[in-house]
Amino acid sequence: MLVMQNGRTIFEHYANGGSASGRWPVFSGTKSFWGIAALAAVHDGLLKLDDLVSDTITEWKSDPRKSQITIHEMLNQTDGIEGESRLKRE
Repeated sequence: MLVMQNGRTIFEHYANGGSASGRWPVFSGTKSFWGIAALAAVHDGLLKLDDLVSDTITEWKSDPRKSQITIHEMLNQTDGIEGESRLKRE
């Protein structure tokens, strides 16, 4: 938890051994952030949701499946790529 007032930090607490400089996986929070960022980029004319991800991640161009995935599919999680947490359960 971080509490700020007038630009100054007045309280900080990190649960489960966390710290201000440590990394913490936010999973769904990350998905929400990138969805909003993508829509802002669409609004600004920087990309279209039907653009191919491989236009940005050029390493995907040589993969027959990944080369056809759109930004829209990535954001909706309908791209067919297995997530890390799902792979760990198998």
